[in-house]
Amino acid sequence: MKKITSLFILLGTFNFYAQSLFNSKSDDVTFNDLQTNTFERDTTANALVIYDFGNSYVDQEDFELKTEIKRKVKILNKEGFNNANITVYLYSNEKREERIKNIVATTYNYDDGKIIKTELGKKQIFEEKYDDNHTLIKFALPNIKEGSVITYSYTLSTPFIFNYRGWNFQEDIPKLYSEYRASIPGNYDYNIKLMGGRKLTINTTAIEKDCLKAFNGGVAHCGKYVYAMEDIPAFIEEDFMTSKSNYLARVEYELKTFKSFTGGTDNYTKTWETVDDELRKDDNIGKQLAKSIDTETLLSADILNEPDTFKKAQRIYTFVQENYTWNEEFKIFKDVSVKDLIKNKSGNVSAINILLHNLLQTAGIAVKPVLLSTRNNGFATKIFPVISEFNYLLVQATIDGKNYLLDATDKYLSFGSIPFRCLNSYARVLDFKNGSDWFDIEPDKLSTMQYKVELNLGENEKITGNVHAKNTGYHALNAKKAYFPNREQYLNKIQDKYPNIEISNHKLLSENKTNEDFIETYDIAYENNITGDNIYLNPFLIKFFNENPFKLQERTYPIDFGYKDSYYYVLRLNFNEDFTLLEIPKSTVLSLPNDAGKILFSCNALDNILNISFRINFKEAVYQPEYYPYLKEFMNKIVDIQNNSLILLKKK
Repeated sequence: MKKITSLFILLGTFNFYAQSLFNSKSDDVTFNDLQTNTFERDTTANALVIYDFGNSYVDQEDFELKTEIKRKVKILNKEGFNNANITVYLYSNEKREERIKNIVATTYNYDDGKIIKTELGKKQIFEEKYDDNHTLIKFALPNIKEGSVITYSYTLSTPFIFNYRGWNFQEDIPKLYSEYRASIPGNYDYNIKLMGGRKLTINTTAIEKDCLKAFNGGVAHCGKYVYAMEDIPAFIEEDFMTSKSNYLARVEYELKTFKSFTGGTDNYTKTWETVDDELRKDDNIGKQLAKSIDTETLLSADILNEPDTFKKAQRIYTFVQENYTWNEEFKIFKDVSVKDLIKNKSGNVSAINILLHNLLQTAGIAVKPVLLSTRNNGFATKIFPVISEFNYLLVQATIDGKNYLLDATDKYLSFGSIPFRCLNSYARVLDFKNGSDWFDIEPDKLSTMQYKVELNLGENEKITGNVHAKNTGYHALNAKKAYFPNREQYLNKIQDKYPNIEISNHKLLSENKTNEDFIETYDIAYENNITGDNIYLNPFLIKFFNENPFKLQERTYPIDFGYKDSYYYVLRLNFNEDFTLLEIPKSTVLSLPNDAGKILFSCNALDNILNISFRINFKEAVYQPEYYPYLKEFMNKIVDIQNNSLILLKKK
């Protein structure tokens, strides 16, 4: 029998210690469970799962999948009271339904030297229709107080055994112990996936013979699996991450084959060769990719007669960008029609990019469709095809031996760039002749944000100057999306962001909204802070980070920026002989481990000129969790430099 293996292994491990006073080995409530009212491992936690247990097996009587669940939770403070409100989702279709039974729930409090037990009554359990396929079972534990311990258990029964029940080891509050047992009959063969990269403390497999007997005399042995994790931190979402589903510690099952007791075999997990063939024949993918396009009707003679292959590809790409609008729907395997797109001028992701694919192909340019899962959708499984995990389609064009990823849904993208939502590590390029394959998505160009500021301190003590700003890559894309739809609103936001600066004479130097760069310049008047004979000036009129985005005590999932980037700020301050520099900021150099990032901050003064240079380099698009404390310190230093770098000028 096979043991569970991890799909996503994160670099680094974290050593945790359990609160030994809690009884994390069973759902029995002890005196220490009630008396211990702090959790030193995570002082921000409002509640704590002390014990979490699940046991799934196929019932011999009705051949349904049963799952017994037991939980013991400590309520640490009032903000944790919501953890005593329990909701269970039950699925049903026209023929069958899931059920719940044996709900038992108790609240334990320690009051005046006594343990007080309050049990949940049957009338306190409610059923609510959620939608056509789901019913909610709700109950709230009674008599909840700060320091309460709650226990509850129930049994779920489902006829949908093909979807074997998965288990979440991790959730939004910490857990001391979580165990899941699974008994799987041998005629069901599942791919078993451990997600999230955390290590199991228990991972055992045994065989139980003759665990399931059919009415026709067929017999199956069962694989008995036991998985457990200890000291599991709460999963708290923070900036710079992809989908939570990529990193939440859990076990999932995907049915590969089922062998009936009569001898038949059904295959559920397919090979990529099979999937490629199915997609080639699919009405929404393969048949649309094979649609012939009347390019002479759609494209101008200038485009058709362009002799340069790269320029022709660019012009075809721009044509699709400008003439067809994305309807904000993904639906890459549903309602895809190139014909309807051409007629209606609007369509979903697949329709627009398949039209782009077909126009480029007709123009003699080598192209292939690309399937991927977006950042919010989670990673697609690599070890076997799960086509439902993909939700986006791009085009790969090969020109003069170089590959370009193209997406015509965004009217601000430059040729060869893809939306930020698509920067999700890897994708699958479809090749119906030679077979599809995986490739990594890595933006090949650095995204930058650069500001050159020149200030002049005049005789009247007014500070005026000019700002020259240049953004490239994804920083430019964000700026273009903010500027072009509403220039006035864009300028108002800058003014609101920097209330001490009056902006005038704004000029955009990169007029095309698909340029790789966004370059602007404007004049400024700065309201300085005068105290007596002194002028206090923060040289950072523009700040890259107003606060540190990293606030967790620890982070167990990667810091995913999506792309490598850098920030550069240069200031030149000219002041006349009426003033002298009394204090200037100290220069600073700080690097991340392995030189994965760097801060360079320098100040120097000569005659009546002060020069400041501030550069931030993030040399990786994705940092593994062990970098988190260093990145946290890194960001603290950036914010500190921007906020506390005061210049003091004194009148002579």
